[in-house]
Amino acid sequence: ETGDPISVTLADSAWACEITEPNTSTVCRPKAEGATAVQPTAAEPEKVTYTIVYTDADGVVYNTIETTDATVIPKVDRPEKAGYGFAGWQTRPNVTEADLVLGVSPYEVPLGSSSLYGGAGTAITGLESLDGTTLTLYARWAEIKEIHNAEELSAIRNDLYGSYVLADDIDLAAEPWQPIGKYFTNYETVDTDYWTYAFHGTLDGAGHTIRNLTITMDGCKADLSAFEGVTPVWRNDGDAMGGEAAFFGAMAKATVRNVTFENPVVTVTSDNDATPYVAVVAGFDLAGTVENVTVTGAKVTVTANDANLEKRQSTWAAVSAFIAGGWNTTIENCEVVDAAVTLNGTLTKAHGGEFYAGAMLGECYAFMDGNKATGTVDVDLSDESAAEKDAELVVNVGGMGGTNTTQQNGSYDTQINVAVNKPAGKTTVSIGGLTGSQRYQIAENNTIRAAITTDCALDPEQGRLYVGK
Repeated sequence: ETGDPISVTLADSAWACEITEPNTSTVCRPKAEGATAVQPTAAEPEKVTYTIVYTDADGVVYNTIETTDATVIPKVDRPEKAGYGFAGWQTRPNVTEADLVLGVSPYEVPLGSSSLYGGAGTAITGLESLDGTTLTLYARWAEIKEIHNAEELSAIRNDLYGSYVLADDIDLAAEPWQPIGKYFTNYETVDTDYWTYAFHGTLDGAGHTIRNLTITMDGCKADLSAFEGVTPVWRNDGDAMGGEAAFFGAMAKATVRNVTFENPVVTVTSDNDATPYVAVVAGFDLAGTVENVTVTGAKVTVTANDANLEKRQSTWAAVSAFIAGGWNTTIENCEVVDAAVTLNGTLTKAHGGEFYAGAMLGECYAFMDGNKATGTVDVDLSDESAAEKDAELVVNVGGMGGTNTTQQNGSYDTQINVAVNKPAGKTTVSIGGLTGSQRYQIAENNTIRAAITTDCALDPEQGRLYVGK
């Protein structure tokens, strides 16, 4: 009745088994006539308590947390240190710039994520992989760097988690700009590994101006050659990597403040080989903060076609003079002045798709307060595919943005011109002086002036055109 485990096969219902003492004794007896068999139940394993210590190389302890959840390292508030920016939690006490690979520490550990692994230095696939039950994480402190010229500005990409302040106005006219920061695919959760190579740091313009930002892309496909055979790559979705074109290609939990972009020109041709997010400040932002940033005299142009459909079976583009795409972005006291935003597209075989355009935002779900925008938004799309299984073509155009979440205390004065030609198939075109589609939450206390013209030829049964000033 007790001892080593044995295997018993019961050929009929004449036996009943029960556990009399969990993990010690299992008894099988002939079942009395009319009695009910008792099914054995396994004892729950004892939970292990893990201790996570959040400290730094100087021995300052910021937090200590105990947890029995081996799959997630708990989040804590970002620590602060005078003269430095916080650059993430590491598995070793001292991480220098020489340790960084493609701007990222191989010892970085994301908090709050079920993806508890990083580069070669972390070797954490979950707390159960620890040698013991205590994990010590160290704050990486990046000394705030002064930026004096274009070369130093471009070098921000060498530490995507660093902190920077402009010491002078900077002119970028000498050569085309390569966007800083990438994301491998458009996921909405900032605590996952998809955002490792976005800019996570701080850029403070200190009232200075970045002039003549120039970006020209023939095709919007991301160059992944630098990532081949490199550690760390938390996630590599290959050709699905985004096609961002802006000063920052992608940002996550970053802060940009107190800077003016003067006369930027961004020109992109997209043959649908990527998901183009095209703007001036950021192509895509996730949970970042942008405050007191001005863009003046911007010319942003996207020309889309569907020549390449191997990866995507529908088209997509988001374009603006500020931020093209985003989730949980905070934008306060920012301004776009005299922008010219143009989105052109000719589709012959695509199965529907989505297009977003606005002076300030493309498809960005942001919390906005006290912002302003003036300029022109021109959209001209022709979709003659009439594919047998055509999906809906959705076009959202707004004076402020194609879509948004919360908008208050803003002022927008724009000229909007929209032409959409889709004679057959389902189409929804939404145009507004504020947004084409105001999704979620609120819009209040905004001043909106808009002159809107439309020239749309849509399917008489499946085409819808919504226009609101």
